[in-house]
Amino acid sequence: MALCGFLLFFITPAQADDTYEITQYHVDVNVLKNGDAELTQKITYDFDGDFHGVYYNQDLRGIKGVSNINVSAVQNGTTINMNQSSTGDNNTYTLEQTEDNLKIKLFHAISDETATFTYHYLLHGVVTNYKDTAELNWKIIGEKWDVPLKNVLIKIQLPQKNIKELQGWTHGKLDGQTTVKRTAGQVLIKLDENPENQFVESHLLFPNNVTPDNPNRVNKSIKKNVQRQEAELARQANEKRKRSERRSTIIKYLLLGLSLLSVGGWWLWRWRNPGNPQKPLPPVVHSYEIPEYSAEVTQAIIEDDQPNSKTFSAYLLELAAAKKIAIKKTGTKKDDYEVVLLEENLLKENKLLKVLFNEVGDGSKFSLKQLNKFGKRQRNSTKLQNSFSEWRKRVFKQARKSGYHDAVNAKLRTIALWSTLGSSSLLVVTMVVFWNTWVFWLLLLALIVNIVVCHFYRKKRPKYSKSGWQLLYRLLCFKKMLQDVGRFDMKKVGDLILWEQILPYAVAFGLAKKVIKELQTNFSTAELETNFGSYYPIFILGTGNFETAFNNSFTSAITSNSTSASGDSGGFSGGSSGGFGGGSGGGAF
Repeated sequence: MALCGFLLFFITPAQADDTYEITQYHVDVNVLKNGDAELTQKITYDFDGDFHGVYYNQDLRGIKGVSNINVSAVQNGTTINMNQSSTGDNNTYTLEQTEDNLKIKLFHAISDETATFTYHYLLHGVVTNYKDTAELNWKIIGEKWDVPLKNVLIKIQLPQKNIKELQGWTHGKLDGQTTVKRTAGQVLIKLDENPENQFVESHLLFPNNVTPDNPNRVNKSIKKNVQRQEAELARQANEKRKRSERRSTIIKYLLLGLSLLSVGGWWLWRWRNPGNPQKPLPPVVHSYEIPEYSAEVTQAIIEDDQPNSKTFSAYLLELAAAKKIAIKKTGTKKDDYEVVLLEENLLKENKLLKVLFNEVGDGSKFSLKQLNKFGKRQRNSTKLQNSFSEWRKRVFKQARKSGYHDAVNAKLRTIALWSTLGSSSLLVVTMVVFWNTWVFWLLLLALIVNIVVCHFYRKKRPKYSKSGWQLLYRLLCFKKMLQDVGRFDMKKVGDLILWEQILPYAVAFGLAKKVIKELQTNFSTAELETNFGSYYPIFILGTGNFETAFNNSFTSAITSNSTSASGDSGGFSGGSSGGFGGGSGGGAF
């Protein structure tokens, strides 16, 4: 009679963040001559988190009961024998036994460690002696485990050796292994991993004289029916395996074909879309020629991206040099700066400046202290963010008007990148499927070639037009000169008036501190004070400089709210032969 399920053992669950694995599940079944079985289960847990103990449920339906229960644990090489107690104290266990179930709850506090728990007891009446054979039909692993069981080994030892008519079948996951050792009177069942909620059932037939003292007898013959039943289950299992293998083979080669087709398609697309290749830029050298574009536009062209907050600092310096605003040091602290409006028309064409002067300040000026305070409110920070975003877009649009951008190449570069990512991903998945075959190495070579081809395709097709490529080179040479400041005499480049024009570019490139330091080395204090214009008090005097102070204040303000078919034995098949024990299982709490 088919048996399944039992009442769940309700316990206090572990916290959601605490997890465990069962890394080894070993079962020894010693069948006695009277048809009883001594059962020893050794279950190794790997705990991640804090746990109070473990539990196990033994389904008793279909057998005659249980006795001689012993429980122990091994942790860090120390064996702990558990005592039965209703107190719930550490290293004790409780039992709740009914006609249908044995419930063992073991209290053993453990955190982030490994332990092996052993359950040993005697199950009565597990073997039935019929007229023509004795039968053991048992779901040794029940379907009530909520986690996979790894490294499963089940050993069933009969009370006699040299059993020529011993037959054994296993039902459950189809990739297990069953070994029938007739000389030893033993059956071994192995699985690398048994999935959660999946039973493992052993069905054995052997002569009645193996269990001669068994009182559990039935006066009928079953052997031929059982063999036919198991042959049919084995046939179904083999058919299922063959279907699975055919399906896997089809999927494998479809995936291989799709991978190679995707690579070939992208290579064909590359050949049909040459774009506008550019020759590599010559080595970057020093250029002392000031760019024809403002600092913020220059930075946008070099990066091919919208400018950042440092670039806005450079923009303010350009306005100061053009006498449209004034930047003043108002105290001794690093953020004691004030920006004064000198040309009111600026506010008509620049929303960000309008917010800074009219809402952060009083309409004619604003200070960095006011900016810090203004940005602390989320609504104000959002308004600054939106205004800054508009300014960045406007500058980037202005940079694009220079004609440096090649839209065709930019589009081809994007398509090439995503095509390579897609085809390479397919290649990697297919490589896993064909692991340890010659196809793997072929696919690995294709993957490497695919990535290299994409790299050179994109490298030869920059996002810059022919004129933009030449412009980029000039700008990079100018930036290179600023990066190498300190390796040449700055006076030979030009006087301080020229360096006053260059400084906003140094700010936009993030090189202001380096340039200021070298200016102080190459020019005297008198020269700087006389000839460095409005930049002297805000960069040279004091402990800080305007660029750093403004960038810190502005960045803080705009980011405050971000966030076997023959009937012989030994096979693994699906289905069930109706063995007892299907409701067994366990876990941790």
